[in-house]
Amino acid sequence: MKSLSEETRRTYEIHLKEFFHFHNLKHPVNVTATDVIRWRDTLLKKGSRPATVTTKLSILRSFFEYLRASGVIELNPASTKLVPTPELPEGLAGRALTPKEVRYLLAGPDRQSPTGARDFALMTLMCRTFLRVAEVASIRVSSFHWTSGRWTLKVKVKGGRERTI
Repeated sequence: MKSLSEETRRTYEIHLKEFFHFHNLKHPVNVTATDVIRWRDTLLKKGSRPATVTTKLSILRSFFEYLRASGVIELNPASTKLVPTPELPEGLAGRALTPKEVRYLLAGPDRQSPTGARDFALMTLMCRTFLRVAEVASIRVSSFHWTSGRWTLKVKVKGGRERTI
């Protein structure tokens, strides 16, 4: 697995267990594209959103690609050439907040209370920097630096990279 993120590892483990339990703990070398298609179709019939199913298929594909690269299997049964991903809806609706929604969100916390002031500061930081919750949660006082007449923030982002804002 590329990422050392604990959250990524946990997510992969959950979805891989889900797949293999669906197939009665079938050994990975015996998994076929038909097995993957049957799982994909079952997820969709149960009401999983196409984006969720696409993410789960990506995790499965990465796992089998690792096994293929290691010489355990010859063919990745979750390959997009064998198992098409569900069609995703057009456009970016629902993927970002509108300016009006951001104003409503930021109006929520009671800035007169310590927890409200903290929540407002964290939400403002996330809205302005596009940082994820886990990335903001990892920020410490030592993450801030006065450099060339302005404040900068160094933070570890997804994939273990460091970003300066």
